[in-house]
This record gives sequence, structure tokens and C-alpha cells, in this order.
Amino acid sequence: MIQYAGKLYGLELKSYTDDSGFKISLHQAARYAKILKLDLIWLVEFVEYIPEGYREKYEQKYNDKESGVVVKPVFVATGE
Repeated sequence: MIQYAGKLYGLELKSYTDDSGFKISLHQAARYAKILKLDLIWLVEFVEYIPEGYREKYEQKYNDKESGVVVKPVFVATGE
């Protein structure tokens, strides 16, 4: 978690491996946010290279139906 300008933000950091790992990360981030009593959490996925189309495919707001939490994924390229 990080506090900025008086507001608390949840951040979950992961290393992208594949689609199934990404889906697990979304659910895990939502569970963490619920425990922390947050409505929103950012899922930061580190990847060496971001292929064309990845941002459009993966950086979509995810609404977890079980927890009611919104997860916002963001990819960070480590090799660019």
C-alpha cells in the first residue's frame, strides 16, 4: 500500500508469466484489496517486453464479482 495526497492506494506487484498466471494474479489482488478494505487495487505486472496488443488485451479494468473489488492491471516493460 502507498499513501499519496491523503489517499491510500493498493498495489500488487507480479511478474507476468502467462494467461493463467495473470488470471490468478487478478483474483489474488482482489482478495488482498478486500482484506485491506479497499474498493480498488492496481495490479502491476512486470514483463521483459510488451508485445503489440498486450496493453489492449490485458490492461482492462477487472471487476471481481466475489469481492466487489476493481483491479486495474498495468504492464511495465523491464527490457525496453
